[in-house]
Amino acid sequence: MKSFFLLLSVLSLGMCGTNKQNSKEQSNNKSIEYREDTLISKIKTKPEIVDKLSTNKNSVDLSKTNNPKNSFDQDSILNNIQSKITLATNEAFTKRNTLKLDELEKLLTNNNKENNNLFNYWIAYINYYKTIVYMQNKDKEKGLISNTKSIKILEQNNNKNSDDYALLVLAKGLSYTFASGMDSILISKDISNYLKDGFKLDISNLRLYYAQGSLDFYTPKEYGGGKKVEESLLKALSLQDKNAENNILPTWGKEESYGLLIRFYIDNDQKQEAINQYKEIKKNYPNSYIVNMYKSKLE
Repeated sequence: MKSFFLLLSVLSLGMCGTNKQNSKEQSNNKSIEYREDTLISKIKTKPEIVDKLSTNKNSVDLSKTNNPKNSFDQDSILNNIQSKITLATNEAFTKRNTLKLDELEKLLTNNNKENNNLFNYWIAYINYYKTIVYMQNKDKEKGLISNTKSIKILEQNNNKNSDDYALLVLAKGLSYTFASGMDSILISKDISNYLKDGFKLDISNLRLYYAQGSLDFYTPKEYGGGKKVEESLLKALSLQDKNAENNILPTWGKEESYGLLIRFYIDNDQKQEAINQYKEIKKNYPNSYIVNMYKSKLE
């Protein structure tokens, strides 16, 4: 069972790495590889593909923060916050440090005077990515600290919304990496409860369906995985994002659903279905790293 839980540690908002192995033996081997290499290969360490939002129309040039006249303090703090975090994450993967993410986290923390849920959400989102950066750098101690902080902040949010639960699912998935023994079983129960609570609040939140699909995708077939991937991701893609026109709220999930669904179809020898989804993402996200990733295979 331990191999199952370790496999789920590859969950991430933007992970579209190498193809899953088909055999049971390959799946079990894959599940323990993170300790040194696997997770790193699944996160997009190249600057042009680290995250979707480098091409977001609301993207903000993070380099301007080096100029006091153009600091974050002159922006509304939460304005385009997801893009700002993404650009900081790009730099973190490229330079192998979290300085820009730390800067953003400090800014949000210092201005979170009333323990605001939305500020807390973005602080947790930053720590989610910091966890992955530390994994890339093989710093398990700092990775555990950031992962624990991300989960704790979200769990302590009063009146959690469905986006809180969607991020909790993914952050808790990363915590399998640091778990041992019976802790893994408790993590699995927590994730199941997060999904249930999230769907109770908003059955039409596409990020919840993406998180659900990701969980199922990374679960080996011998443990029941692969049964909900297509259904969950297609559902995510069918939904309108209620946050789409609000640049202080999370908007991740749809592009990542395209990427994971394409990979699922390729893994299961459903090339025409993969091509169909590739055409859709190319139409909706023409500059996506996913388009570049599958161009040679699907055009």
